[in-house]
Amino acid sequence: ATPARRSGGLRVLLAEDNAINQRLAVAILKQAGHAVEVVADGRAAVEAVRTKGYDVVLMDSQMPGIDGVEATRLIRALPPPKNAITIIALTANAMVGASEQYRAAGMDDYVAKPIDVELLRAKLAAVAGRQARSCDSDAAKARAAGI
Repeated sequence: ATPARRSGGLRVLLAEDNAINQRLAVAILKQAGHAVEVVADGRAAVEAVRTKGYDVVLMDSQMPGIDGVEATRLIRALPPPKNAITIIALTANAMVGASEQYRAAGMDDYVAKPIDVELLRAKLAAVAGRQARSCDSDAAKARAAGI
């Protein structure tokens, strides 16, 4: 476990091409106790998920080259368990139907820009809670199997 995991934080991949948005999101995430790595485009996001371990991806929906929607599709095509990572869209598109569009692309949730800090924290806390319950369940199964 990384230090962030021991303290209850998540390992977050932030895929965001705008430097100002990167700095803001990193500050929010670090203040909440999460470890964060930043990539500036969808292609780098897919490669990072493929080669490293994260708990959640915060994916800008509009990036040059491979956008967040296409990057999500490529991540979902990776072999398990990499393809099951939680992906939360960060988007300026908060129009009616946007949630359905992002979910159809394989994203688990979305947060509109400008980022509502409390909403983002709540969504990340929910991810951490699900993962903690999953780890507790796995540990109980291992104990029952005598491992």
